[in-house]
Amino acid sequence: MGKIKTLILVLALILLITIPILILGDTLNSNTGDDSTDQNAILPKDPIVSNEIKDFNMAKEMQDAIDALELKGVDISELKNLKTEYAAYSSEERLAMLEDDFETAMKYQQEKEKIVLSFSGILNEEGFYNFNIYEFTKNHNY
Repeated sequence: MGKIKTLILVLALILLITIPILILGDTLNSNTGDDSTDQNAILPKDPIVSNEIKDFNMAKEMQDAIDALELKGVDISELKNLKTEYAAYSSEERLAMLEDDFETAMKYQQEKEKIVLSFSGILNEEGFYNFNIYEFTKNHNY
């Protein structure tokens, strides 16, 4: 009976010592303000993250334009092909950026720019000027 009481007392003492240390240690680490160890922190100046956001927005604008033209009964096969090409070049550009191959990444950016201009040209031919894609092509720097 004495051994059980001693064991319980030792375990309680260990818990009383370790819990405040764990809490204090966690509090000290969270107040550093340094996000370098946090892998989930998104750095807005990271070019890869910035390009992913731009590519996502462009894909959304392209899909909105395709949906609107499809409702009007316009042939959208070429637009779908351009959107697919844009997605492929975006993926390749992202891989090149991860490998620090900036020359190849620039080539993919130029190809994406050509695709966007072709896409907006087709929209222009169809008489659709009210899409945000025109603002995107006018103000977007590749």
